[in-house]
Amino acid sequence: MKRHLITLFAVLALSISAHAQNEDWGLGLRFGSPSGITLKRYMGSNAWDLTVGASGAFGNIYWGRRPGLDIMFMYHWRRDLGDVNGLTWYYGIGGQLLTREYRDFRSNFGLAAAGALGLEYIIPGAPLSAFLEVNPTVSIVPGFFPFMQSGGGLRFMF
Repeated sequence: MKRHLITLFAVLALSISAHAQNEDWGLGLRFGSPSGITLKRYMGSNAWDLTVGASGAFGNIYWGRRPGLDIMFMYHWRRDLGDVNGLTWYYGIGGQLLTREYRDFRSNFGLAAAGALGLEYIIPGAPLSAFLEVNPTVSIVPGFFPFMQSGGGLRFMF
């Protein structure tokens, strides 16, 4: 598992360095569920977002108290919001790979489908963006159950 994560981060780093001159990338921190490192690629009115971090830190009826690794990948459709320069709302769809201690299941691996609804403000004249989003999610593996995630954070634009 550790070797796979190192490979993933190496590929991401090479991708970032190859495209850094476009200023269509955002790298930052997401707080909430999941909390972790977020990488976003802006492509006009669309974007993809990858978050690698931890979720389940507070536990709930489906998993235990120990947080697990959460890899969330989302595809977003972005729309301007009003006349405020840099303010957009977005919606999207994606999925998650999760590892955690599930109470009601013998598996420590999870797979889920997720949606996104959020607001993002790319600060004019500064290489920063701030975002807030909610993620309605449905676990598929190890069992079928809905849950809600949300988060917010900051990204450095390059």
